[in-house]
This record gives sequence, C-alpha cells and structure tokens, in this order.
Amino acid sequence: MKEEYREAMEKLSLSDDDKMRILANVKKAYEQSVEESSVSTDHKNVLPINRSRRFSPRRMGAVAAAFIVLCVSMVLIRNQQIMIDPEREKERQGEPLPYGPYTDVVWEQYDSIKDIARKTDCKTYTLSKLPKKYKVKKVEVANAQRHVKITYHNKKDKDDILLEYKEESDSVDIKSQFSGESELATEKIDGSEVKMYGTKKCSGMTWEDDTCTFAVKMSRACSTDSARRIVSGTKQSGKQDTEVKNEKEEKDEQRLVNSNVVGWDGREKASGAEQKQKVLRKVYNQLGFRVMLHSPAARVTYKYIQDFESFAFYVEGEESLSDKWIIGYAGESGSPDGALSDYDETETVTVGEHTVTVYQRDPWEKILVFMIDDVCFTLFIDEYDRDPGEEILTTLLSVFEVSREEESEPTHDIDDKEETPDHTPEPGSKPSVDCRRAIQKIQQAVAEKSLTKLSSYISYPLDIDGLGETIGSASEFQSLDADLIFTPDWIDAILFCDTDHIKATAKSFTLGDSDNSLVCRVKGKSVVITELHVVVEDREPSDDDMDEDY
Repeated sequence: MKEEYREAMEKLSLSDDDKMRILANVKKAYEQSVEESSVSTDHKNVLPINRSRRFSPRRMGAVAAAFIVLCVSMVLIRNQQIMIDPEREKERQGEPLPYGPYTDVVWEQYDSIKDIARKTDCKTYTLSKLPKKYKVKKVEVANAQRHVKITYHNKKDKDDILLEYKEESDSVDIKSQFSGESELATEKIDGSEVKMYGTKKCSGMTWEDDTCTFAVKMSRACSTDSARRIVSGTKQSGKQDTEVKNEKEEKDEQRLVNSNVVGWDGREKASGAEQKQKVLRKVYNQLGFRVMLHSPAARVTYKYIQDFESFAFYVEGEESLSDKWIIGYAGESGSPDGALSDYDETETVTVGEHTVTVYQRDPWEKILVFMIDDVCFTLFIDEYDRDPGEEILTTLLSVFEVSREEESEPTHDIDDKEETPDHTPEPGSKPSVDCRRAIQKIQQAVAEKSLTKLSSYISYPLDIDGLGETIGSASEFQSLDADLIFTPDWIDAILFCDTDHIKATAKSFTLGDSDNSLVCRVKGKSVVITELHVVVEDREPSDDDMDEDY
C-alpha cells in the first residue's frame, strides 16, 4: 500500500497557476487561524478552560489544507532535484557513478604542471608543439573528478590557449561546451577523430582516446593546419622521451604536412644518390635548370611536382631550425597553385643581393618567397613563430645552388673536401660573368667588414686557418669577433688580388695571398668559400685592459 501511495504521489504534477492558488489558500487559512486564536483583553469574554474547544472546524480545515500543500511541495522538490542532477538520476536507475558517491566539484589551483603528478591522482598531458612564446599561465585540477585545465598564454600576442581533459570516455562535461558552436571540420589525427569548431578558422576542438576526453579552446582562431599540430602535440608526460623521439625519426613516421603543400604526405624518406640524380635529370630535361641543396641542409628529399622541382630538408647547426621539416619548390616563375592561399604578406627582408618576401597565416606558419639566378623559390616553414631575420635567411639561402649545366652534377654535397689544385695564371684569362659578379660581391662584403654578408657565400663547415677553428653554421660565423677576421692585411689581400689571372674553366681559385686568403670553389654559376686563411696578430692591450690589471 505504501509503495502504491509513493508511486501515485510521484506522478502528481501541478501547473504554476495551481501552485499559486494553493499557496494563497494556505496563507489565507493561516491568517484566519491567527485572528481567531487571539486572546481578547476583555475578561468577561474569557470562557472556562473545561468548556473551550481545542480545534474549531475552520482550524481543522486550514491544517488539512496545509498538510496537503506540504506533501505536494515535497514531491515537487524531490522530482526537481532528480531532473537537475543527472548523476543522482543514474544512481536511482541503477547505473554506476564514475567516481563513487556524488561529490561537489572542488577546483584547486597549482603553481606548475609538475604539481599535477606530485599533488593529485590525475594524469598529466601537455601541448608539446606550441611555439615557445606560450607559457603556462594557470593549472586547475578537480581531483575527485579527474578533471584538469591548463591555460597557456602568449604575452606578446595576448593569446590564450586552454587545454582541458577529463579521465572519462565521451565526457559530457567536456563536449557539451561546444554544443552551440558550428562544426568546421572532422579529421583523424594520431588515431583519434578530432572535431574542429569555428566559422572560417578553428577556435576549438575536442577528441578522445581510450581513457580521456580532451578539448582545446583558443582566444584567437587559427587555421586547421595549426589546430592539427596542436592536437598532435598533446602528449602524456613521461611517455615520449628523447630516445622514443629519435626512434620515431629513424623510422620516418608520417609527419604533419601543411594543406597548402602539394605532392607531399609526410612519409617521404631522404633521397639516395641514385634517386637524387634521377630526379635532377628529369628536372633539367623539363625546366632547363636544376637546384642542388648543400650543407647545412641535411636529409634532403628531391621530387618533381607540377612543373616545379620540390625538396624537403632539415637544417643542421641552426638551433631554431634544427627540428623543422622545411618543404620548398623551385620554378621558372611564381609559386604552385594554392600555395599562398589564406597567407598574408607581412614583410620583405634584403639579404645580400636577394630580396625575401615573408608570408604568414598564423604566428607559427610562414612562407618565404625569393629569387636565385632567375629561379623562383617558395619555402614552407611550419611550427616557427620567430621573425625570420637576416641571419636565418642567410643560412637558408646558402643551402641552394642553381645550375643550368647540361651534364649531371656529382651526387656528393659541396662540403665534401677536395684538394685544391694549383693553377698557373694565364694572362688574359677571365672568369665567367657570373663568377666575376660573385667575386665582386664577396669583395664588397669584405670591404664593408660584414660577417653577415660574407656568411651567405660560405660552405659549412668552414676551416679558419689562423684561428684554429671550424665553423659549423652561418650564425656561428656571424658571432665571431669581426676584428679577428677583417685585419688590415687580410682586407687588402682580398680586395687587391688580381682576378684577371683566374682561369675561366677553373673549378677552384684563391682570393688573396699565401697568408691571407679565401679559397673558393666554382659550382655551376655560383661561387662558394670553402676555406679562410688569416694571420691573427697579437693585439696590444687597450687602456681598459691595463686598468683592470691594476
């Protein structure tokens, strides 16, 4: 009987009008009962105690009405609690709760990401592929629910990126925050199906693995390519150390490739000597030129794509580029169709005799466009949030050599050391036009005492006889003390050497004399410096140095 009554009471429901009417009646009954129960000050009207009634009919009616309203109110309140508390509803229906009994969500803030492992029971995930400008601003953890929020902040660009995850499959708490947003795209990244939200650009994404549900929200929308890189960089702390990373590189696992790049899928391996020669022969037959890549370019892959020679490579010796997979194209004019889509021109930088135009889509997505020997180059550099200054561009430009010679080029790189032959000067012999132009540029850099300009003609590593040093990159060369290189005798030897005595057919020659000189090598229509000899004299101590001794 009690069970039937309970079920009947649970089915009761009242409209808002009925609720207001019942409450008004209760109020009215209460006021009337108070009025009747008031004791008159007139002692003549006081009845004997034994003759007074404890309850009048009106009182009994009011009490009954109040009791009914109380019962109905309790049922309504109980039903409302069940509706607004899905966890309790699951418990009532026999469904297990994810973390035991229902508890309030308590968020605690920590000083660093390391505190997640030290002070909580939660797993630690980070966004490992964000540019270095993004620093951890806030770490919040609801330990009972295994729910974590990490906010990254870019102070310069005033941009915030929030990583949120909960150790729960298909978490409603994580995914419901995107219910009112437009779905931009769905992509499979690292085995997970990632939903991206936004209009033209991505402002948030959500995905899950076997144990967690993830979300990333950005205060500044980015391209889907940038979003893919952010997701691919979501790694559990301690799961990917240096050894694992090196092992992945050795296996040449698939890399993320910019959607504006055609003909590459990220699985390509470096070209061997035979493959390189085959591609360059085809490029020459189709385009009338070929482009070779030399040190500091490493692990180079050559392709022929849509009337462009294409290549991918890493840069050794330059810290900011060491882990960047750079993809480029070389053609008679312009860039491949769609390459510059959604990119905006941001600046132009002059490097020696070259002008480099920089295009940008997001702070970490850049395209460089420039000309070398009437060939147009287009380079994609992703995950790079720095401004490519003259030093970086000089290093990149030094990688390329354009050749229009009909015969196949040797497959070894330009930095392979060869013994420099001696050439007997012949009066009247002159270098080719391009060779003479390069010599004049080298002499101009020496006259200006510019390490930066001179570094663009050097093939690294460079042996500097006199200093007893071997320089591995353009940035390392530019950091040298210019006074040690540009001594008066060395400058005079380079500027006043007789270039008319250099044979036009020479593969190598020397600018300067036996003590102060640059050893150069001719490759096609380019000239590169392979050795530098300078006599370094002991400098007299300056007045400041003498003061320090005392």
